[in-house]
Amino acid sequence: MLLSSLMNKIKGIGFVALLVCVIFSCACSVKKASEEAGAKNETEQKKENHVEGTAKKFGKLKDFACKTLDKKKFGPKNLAKYDLTIINFWSTWCGPCVEEMPELASFAKALPENVSFVTVCLDGNQVPWEAKKLLKKAGFEGTTVISGNGDFSIVCDRIQFTPTTILVDSEGNLVGDELIGVQENTKETYLAYVNDVLKRMDKEEITLEE
Repeated sequence: MLLSSLMNKIKGIGFVALLVCVIFSCACSVKKASEEAGAKNETEQKKENHVEGTAKKFGKLKDFACKTLDKKKFGPKNLAKYDLTIINFWSTWCGPCVEEMPELASFAKALPENVSFVTVCLDGNQVPWEAKKLLKKAGFEGTTVISGNGDFSIVCDRIQFTPTTILVDSEGNLVGDELIGVQENTKETYLAYVNDVLKRMDKEEITLEE
């Protein structure tokens, strides 16, 4: 009788010990998973902060739909095709904008496939014929957006000067700083501008094609 009671106590103690071990093991697993998730979030945050710049004050380009000068659609899917999209905001009445367009057109043609160049003509919806004439004269053959909604509208409302140029990553985040005004040595300045952000994104730097 005494022996049986002792054996039951030993079994009970063993069960409790086993239960404690299971709980401890589960707790360790949960803690490890939590730490791994936290480390991943921290890494992603560091990466995002790594490419942050003053351009983020304009907002983002994640949810929007636009119309181009040639009556096509432009949206997040267009941005997703490239590591970076360069967006130049200008207007037909802005003399410096028009003067620099031939240099920008030449630069855009020399870009590799992972970087895109887009212009936004802020008054293009009112005077599309004028925008077309100026772009044709400058030799720009890329995409020109003239209207849009959502995030695009917010960004346009926050543009205070023309020309202003921003960089957007494939997810619609505005990265790096903005360029305001006409730049000296256009190609060299824009190439350094793009490569600085690509480098901070851990992407391969580009060279211009001949």
